[in-house]
Amino acid sequence: MVAEVLSGPDSVVALGGGAPTDTGTRTALEDATVVYLKTSFDTARERIGDGATRPLMVAGDPRALYDERLSVYET
Repeated sequence: MVAEVLSGPDSVVALGGGAPTDTGTRTALEDATVVYLKTSFDTARERIGDGATRPLMVAGDPRALYDERLSVYET
């Protein structure tokens, strides 16, 4: 889906936090201009509140998820 959108006309595409963890998405983004809005774990936590509408926030360890994704975002 991301590759299809990126192959169309120039546009701004906002992806969810887990998108870059998908190999296909990372491949599709290789030739795109990517803007990464870096934020600390504490700030991200404040912004989403209790995370009740975010399954990964209530089902797992939010800090571990942040750390896992951070290594992908920064490569």
